Amino acid sequence: MKPLFYTIGDSFTRGVRTDEVNTDERDKFHAYKGTLGSFGDWIFKDLNRRFNRHINLSAGGYDNKSIIRTCKLLRENLIKNDFVLIAMTNPSRGQR
Repeated sequence: MKPLFYTIGDSFTRGVRTDEVNTDERDKFHAYKGTLGSFGDWIFKDLNRRFNRHINLSAGGYDNKSIIRTCKLLRENLIKNDFVLIAMTNPSRGQR
């Protein structure tokens, strides 16, 4: 079994998934962000012969504690040669 490619981060890492956007909204998102998808998708496409699939565990609003918590939960499910790309967010995010 091929290893998996994971990404964990905030909304910048999550990107805009094309299955979440209807056809009329795609042009607006494209004008606003310049593209649909995430940078994890682009990296995966370049490495897809090495990995079975891309699993994006990022979410909008995640602070660094949420990102680390997700990493800890994922750790138990990793197999040899899985790859995890972790994109931390601004350190002040989530602080009060």
